[in-house]
Amino acid sequence: MPLHSKSLKTLFDSKERFLILMGLMMALLVLGPILEQFVTIRKLIDAFLTVIVLSMLYTITGRKRVFYFGWILAIIMLLSLWLKYYISYDVFAMVSMMAGVFFTLLVTSQTLQFIMRSKTVTREVVYAAMLVARRAENSQK
Repeated sequence: MPLHSKSLKTLFDSKERFLILMGLMMALLVLGPILEQFVTIRKLIDAFLTVIVLSMLYTITGRKRVFYFGWILAIIMLLSLWLKYYISYDVFAMVSMMAGVFFTLLVTSQTLQFIMRSKTVTREVVYAAMLVARRAENSQK
């Protein structure tokens, strides 16, 4: 079934934002090691990471101030991710790493707040909890 603009609009209006992010992260987990073997496909992995960052940003759209702060951190991360092809990456490595850490902490804290404020356990709450558990597992490695 081809994607139409109506189905794309439905996807972006979806309340299943955590499911979308989890699917993207699982796809990166599976495809990442396979695609990293090919140097020319590195830009494809970076494009995929861009989609993941935007999806993470989509999960914190609840409060404007937090969203704008997340947007600034995401822009810094994405600029450093894509400028490495044009400018020496050493210049951006520390800034990118710090922005990435703060952005991940922001998204994780907002996800935890979403879980704690939920009055009922829905699929979205379960997906959010699975993402937080996955991030905690990754941070221990």
